[in-house]
Amino acid sequence: MTRGRGDAADPEFLEFVRARQQPLIRSAFLVTGSADLAEQAVRDAVTTLARQWDHAREERPDTVVRTALYRPLLAARRRRPAADRPEPEQPPEEEQGEGDEQEWESQDEQRRREVLAVLATLGPLERLVVVLCVHDECGVADVAGLLGAKEAAVRGALEDALTQREDLLSREALELASEEVLGVDLAQSAWEAAAAARRTVRRRALLGVAGVVVAAGVVVVTRPDAGRNAQPPTPTLTPGPTAGVDGKLPSVAVDGVRVSLAPAVDLEPDLPRYPDADDLALPKVLGPNQSPTHPVLGKGAIAGVPEPVRAVFLVHALGGGYEPVLFVPGSGVGHLVVPSVELGGGHLVVPSVRLGGSGAAAGDGVPFLGPRTIAEDRHRLVFVQPGALIVLDARDASTTWIDVPDPTLSSAGWARDGSTIIARGDTDSWVVDSDAGTVRRADGPVGSEWVDVVDLGSRSLLRSYSGAGRLTDTREMRGPGVSPTSAPVANTEGWVAVGAALPPQLSDAVDRGTGMVVVQGDLRPTPRVLAMTPGADGTIALYSALAWGPRDVVLLESYSSVGGAAPDQRRLLAWDAIGGALWLASELEVESQEEGGFTGSWAI
Repeated sequence: MTRGRGDAADPEFLEFVRARQQPLIRSAFLVTGSADLAEQAVRDAVTTLARQWDHAREERPDTVVRTALYRPLLAARRRRPAADRPEPEQPPEEEQGEGDEQEWESQDEQRRREVLAVLATLGPLERLVVVLCVHDECGVADVAGLLGAKEAAVRGALEDALTQREDLLSREALELASEEVLGVDLAQSAWEAAAAARRTVRRRALLGVAGVVVAAGVVVVTRPDAGRNAQPPTPTLTPGPTAGVDGKLPSVAVDGVRVSLAPAVDLEPDLPRYPDADDLALPKVLGPNQSPTHPVLGKGAIAGVPEPVRAVFLVHALGGGYEPVLFVPGSGVGHLVVPSVELGGGHLVVPSVRLGGSGAAAGDGVPFLGPRTIAEDRHRLVFVQPGALIVLDARDASTTWIDVPDPTLSSAGWARDGSTIIARGDTDSWVVDSDAGTVRRADGPVGSEWVDVVDLGSRSLLRSYSGAGRLTDTREMRGPGVSPTSAPVANTEGWVAVGAALPPQLSDAVDRGTGMVVVQGDLRPTPRVLAMTPGADGTIALYSALAWGPRDVVLLESYSSVGGAAPDQRRLLAWDAIGGALWLASELEVESQEEGGFTGSWAI
């Protein structure tokens, strides 16, 4: 008996289908407008995959299952007269809540109806192309190959569709429209249906039944009544749920908040590689390439680097204190830089920036590097000393010292206008004009990001800022309040991410106390949560937001410490906040107390 052909389900098939079935059902719902039709279509598609598993597993199972799903859907919709197509299903009426929660639910429901109504006006190809290109983020060429269509036809259908209401056909809007579609576990039943179909064919062949026809490889599987009406299984919360082969995480809904369940920290090395890691110059191992003999930026050595700075790390300096090491991948600074094959770029130490007094040996804490340490131009950096800021320009190795009348100064970051720096001490915030060198004490909230999150106890507040750090707006975040444990990171689309301690309403439901929280500040202030799973008992585990990557992906540090002689672990992860996938971008070097050793303080 060949592998995967027996009645016992192949574990790889079960894992593959369970990682993809819910996203496929949601996509099929957007195509059909019916949860029942979507579930049946996906059931048929994964059954087709099960029948071809021996071959498909070695090729591209994603392509097989998507082709088996979307081509029949497109053909069926084209055959059906528009008047006979089902109206978009609406969720059942719910009991009215109170106050803001009722208003939020009403706004969400209204937007769902609007999105489904716009989808219903599209032609069969237009609707399918919107789902594939926008919701599933497939390229035009990939969609054309999947549907057996010409690229020009796919591109034209997409352009025609988006002229209807592009705001209602965004990825965020499509996610909202489909997020309440309930999923079921189709993997086992699909395998059993495919096995039953194979047994039937073999039985007929043995009985000499002639004229058995399998039309175009399509198998019609009768759907059990129990499957149609069954409630979705309650997710089992394990100490460390695993991601699918594409990084998709299991998730649960808690009081309207979607919570993705991350694997335990000791399973993070098994996560799939972040697809955009190479494009973002993120090597498999990220760190200062610990060495006391790095090439030197400034001081009569390397006069400057024109290439962008990808990351900066603080290391222990000779004689005490700390100094930065810049990671400039592929830098053209000449033969003085020794590229590392493993780390994929050049590292430059900057001894002209000496931080932290006498260093760790004297009890001086490691200075903080945050999400806005590196300016938008990727050339200028800001470092904090008690009572001062140091601005480094890597292009010419110049440093500028700016006095700030605050001995408790502990953090600073570039505002979005590229010249303002927002610095903070124990009690005061400071607005610094780096061009003019002027400093003023802030007379109200200021921020270096577009949006930040404020803990108000039972609720959280989103505050928006101008490019120069001035407060422009406040909105209450939907759901229970969260307590930020890391600095905020925002993007131009209005998303903000923070590491956070989860409120009891969430932590009790998922048995996890910390995580990453993202929220769209410009539209619906509804959080999405990545709940962190610690490793062994006693492990301290935290997420910290670092930056935003392409397509609403948060780059974050996963930090864990078990204490004792075991080294702390740091990894750079990438979380698709909308799609729910988690990837490993880079391992971080281990800390060391030696000269040139990594302190654990870094920024990208």
